[in-house]
Amino acid sequence: MNWLKDGAGYFLAAKTWVPFVEPEKAFILHLCWEQANLRRNKVTLEKLDENAAMIRIRPLLSDIYLQASHLKQQISFDDYVQIFATI
Repeated sequence: MNWLKDGAGYFLAAKTWVPFVEPEKAFILHLCWEQANLRRNKVTLEKLDENAAMIRIRPLLSDIYLQASHLKQQISFDDYVQIFATI
């Protein structure tokens, strides 16, 4: 499990699923795909070149919190986000 914490497993997945692109770009492209398709977050790839990448991610969890009125009465948004950051 410790091996996965540093991102090596994620990087391996990126290189495997996006094989014909440089590893650095494969990582970014895989991240965008995974966040949009598996986690259902809103993802915008704003920049990708040899020196930098800019990705804008709007997590689905924030939409859920804002739409579910009962959550605001039970937990603060900061605590709600901290739960998912910890997971």
